[in-house]
Amino acid sequence: MRRSLAEAAYSGFFHAISAFDNAGFGLHGDSLTPYAQTPWITLAIAVAVILGGVGFPVLPELLRHRTRRRTTGRRNWSPHTRLTLVTSAALLSVRTVLTCLR
Repeated sequence: MRRSLAEAAYSGFFHAISAFDNAGFGLHGDSLTPYAQTPWITLAIAVAVILGGVGFPVLPELLRHRTRRRTTGRRNWSPHTRLTLVTSAALLSVRTVLTCLR
């Protein structure tokens, strides 16, 4: 399945936006199944889904406090950021455990 550079770029861009938005759309009938054994693609999609789930209000705060923690040694996250990170970590952990037990 050879593609031109333009087709590959469009496919990559489309799937990156789709993953970040958690839309679940795919350009192919079998979605991303052909890439299931390709860790670089599946990990990139997983990271995009997680970052998209965390959201735009939290990401800048994490980046801003990353530099502040280096200088002060403390992190003062807003309640929204704390709740988002704890809930995301809990949901990812529970789903991972349930998937492994299955």
